[in-house]
Amino acid sequence: IENLIFTVSNEGFLFVIEKNNGNIIRITDVYVQYKKKNRSEIKPIGFAIGDKNLYLTNSDGKIIIVDLSLGDIIKIEKVSRNLVSKPLIFQNNLYLIRNGKIDKYN
Repeated sequence: IENLIFTVSNEGFLFVIEKNNGNIIRITDVYVQYKKKNRSEIKPIGFAIGDKNLYLTNSDGKIIIVDLSLGDIIKIEKVSRNLVSKPLIFQNNLYLIRNGKIDKYN
């Protein structure tokens, strides 16, 4: 996005990097609220970036919402018992594929 690159590692760290020179602006542990023994079992599925937030889905069926300007975790919510797709944003709405159907996330 503009001059920034956003990526999430398999270990649950959100990296914000300057595109032109590679400087790391911020590293945020988005799995900070998970117990250490459970962290190794959870993997990110995918993420989408909205106006102010990053939406990350995980293999445990949860979505993590992160404030991009501060790096703070806004919310962690269980959205599915099974795997859920990476989030998709269309016309300012967030959609997830879970349990074989497309659902609008509020």
